[in-house]
Amino acid sequence: LYAALAEIGIPDADRRERNIVFHSWRKFLNTWLRSQNVSDAKIQAVTRHATQEMTEHYTVFKVEDFSEVSRAQEALLGRVAKGS
Repeated sequence: LYAALAEIGIPDADRRERNIVFHSWRKFLNTWLRSQNVSDAKIQAVTRHATQEMTEHYTVFKVEDFSEVSRAQEALLGRVAKGS
């Protein structure tokens, strides 16, 4: 990972400052795949997580990852307000 980062122009000092480590990629990949509705069984096969707890541990959603939830809530509130 570190060699690949250096090859794409991220020197070791920047990597350390940004705290980019092997587990950063695992967290990104795990979270990304879950956001794309890939089954946990397939994700666990790729990440080699043996338990659901580890899959949960490596899922790191950010607030902006929930925009579709916010839109759905707003739509629901609009329907409730209209009485439908």
